[in-house]
Amino acid sequence: MTRKDFVLNLPFREITPSDAEQPFANELQPINHIDLSYLVNLNIENRHIFVYELDGKVLAFMTFLNREDHFHLDLVEVNRLHDESKCVKPGFMLITLLENLSRGSGHSRITLHSIQDRIHYYQNLGYQVTGNPIPNPDYGPLTPMEKAL
Repeated sequence: MTRKDFVLNLPFREITPSDAEQPFANELQPINHIDLSYLVNLNIENRHIFVYELDGKVLAFMTFLNREDHFHLDLVEVNRLHDESKCVKPGFMLITLLENLSRGSGHSRITLHSIQDRIHYYQNLGYQVTGNPIPNPDYGPLTPMEKAL
């Protein structure tokens, strides 16, 4: 599969090697140990990693997979080190960006696997549970969800 190129405007952009030096922390980091330095080299092939940047600070990141007929939202994490994150809702903005890019790419759906305490959040955004929870040793049960666009 050929890697799809996206045209993004600030505050959205692809992750860059210089982001690896930025501090990043949130409630999932103790579980998955993912920070920006880990993600920089994963922005290849069908995996895309976008960040929400404000005043030179990465407030959130999103990883998703291009499955050719749809996008699969892998992770959205908000940087709790910056108070600005509370005001601008960068995680929500990244999800909205993905939905718009998906429509623009001719896709009719987005899929994801939600941790248990985020199911209600995604349901409020229009995602529906599509299957039974799948055991995961790091995150606990992950529930398959999908949004029709």
